[in-house]
Amino acid sequence: MNLNYSILWFDDEEDWFSTVDTTSLEALVSASGFKLDIKQVTKADDFHAHIPYQNFDLIAVDFNLEEQGEGKDFIKELRSHNILTEVVFYSSRDSRDLWQAIAELQLEGVFVAYRKVLVPKMEMVFRQSVKKILDLENMRGIVMAEVGDIDLLLDEILEKGFQGLEPEKQADIYSRFHSDLSNSASKKCREIATFFAEPSLNSMLQLSDSSKRWENFKRLSSRHDLLTKLKLGDYQQDVLRPRNFLAHGIPEHTEEGKVKFTHHGKHYEFDEHEGTRLRREIGGYREFFEEVRLLLTK
Repeated sequence: MNLNYSILWFDDEEDWFSTVDTTSLEALVSASGFKLDIKQVTKADDFHAHIPYQNFDLIAVDFNLEEQGEGKDFIKELRSHNILTEVVFYSSRDSRDLWQAIAELQLEGVFVAYRKVLVPKMEMVFRQSVKKILDLENMRGIVMAEVGDIDLLLDEILEKGFQGLEPEKQADIYSRFHSDLSNSASKKCREIATFFAEPSLNSMLQLSDSSKRWENFKRLSSRHDLLTKLKLGDYQQDVLRPRNFLAHGIPEHTEEGKVKFTHHGKHYEFDEHEGTRLRREIGGYREFFEEVRLLLTK
């Protein structure tokens, strides 16, 4: 799982989808720092188009799919690909019919739900799944991957932004970047000297870590006509600082049930609440950078 919680939902009654209220599920997922992504399909071919289904965190399948077949067979096919994604098997019929179908095909990892309470069952499965994400090692992996993706997004924003920037403004950014880099990257003196002698966007991006990408973005936003009014926030403090502790800090479990990370003499405490805050911050900044990229692309 990344910061999207993805559901593949198979029901042959297309009109029924519009009657299902998923508001509470969306609110639960959002409050936990994730973004809900539901893919609804009504035909067998559309379901099979997602083989081998590894991109989904939950799959919901109706018991009786009329002309499309029986839900149990689709679940069996799913399990044949060795995918252990959580499955909710639901129907308006007696739950004993569903359990019998599960037993007949020896299906594993399947939850059963009455059709009218399908959404609450999905919420229960999500809560169970997200507990795994709250595990420290999983959370560290998510943060590393998400920040890496945002790094690429910031590179693209800078590339697009520089295209519409006057040479003197580009030169100003280059100059400030050189000053910043010189203060923090003594190990790269040779590369810095090369950049200073012949600055270019490509070499600047190659010399940038996540923090410097953020600083370059702020420089660009203060000089680009389309970006000057943006409210930037503090990506360094909100995301990169916790990321650095999670990646490089020494963890120590506290009596309060938290994990205290120590790095370069500084401390950062991580627990379930902080994990939720961090996921929400990362999701918010990702959306913000996506909007900036779109703004520069128009």
